[in-house]
Amino acid sequence: MQLSLNEIQVESRKAARGAGLPWGLAEEAGYAMAWLAERGIDASAALLDILNRQTGESVADDPLSIGAAIADQAQMLAEGEVLAFAQIRQPVLVLPFMATAARLSGNTVLLQHEDGVWSVRPEGADLALFAAAVKRPRIVAVKCRAEALPLRDTFQIKSTARAEMDEGVWRQLQKLAHRTYVPASEQSRRLGAGAGSIDND
Repeated sequence: MQLSLNEIQVESRKAARGAGLPWGLAEEAGYAMAWLAERGIDASAALLDILNRQTGESVADDPLSIGAAIADQAQMLAEGEVLAFAQIRQPVLVLPFMATAARLSGNTVLLQHEDGVWSVRPEGADLALFAAAVKRPRIVAVKCRAEALPLRDTFQIKSTARAEMDEGVWRQLQKLAHRTYVPASEQSRRLGAGAGSIDND
């Protein structure tokens, strides 16, 4: 199904709230999903996996928390700080925050893990990186650092107003989003939320 980037961002944020994430991380979820969708990446299954694992407590391998930490510490990364994580679940959701850190620091941000290194440069990221990340449910022994690397040709996105999402997965995210809605009461209906108990037809 096709959705606008705004729809993706808003509904993803609501789904994250419905799953119990605090407002800050819910906002990050919406941002990450729209950022990836704009680049042709449907990360709805990755987000659903993360939200289904929410228990109300902090999860050590949560990509949204880790991503936010990477973006928040962009300057420290530029100054040589290395961030270490035991593992990251659904690492595709970290890429938007790596891009933010790269843009803020003016350096390439690298994520080193057991199978290699992923890099996001200030001017963009390679299409192959998105393909590799979306297929990985987890990476372990992760270190994040920044380096001033020479500029090179990167994957340039084409601006799009709509993106393709998996309909079945999206319906499940919408069920989580519906948890944020306040059920209609008899009083709210009398005050105008629906036809109420009086029908003039």
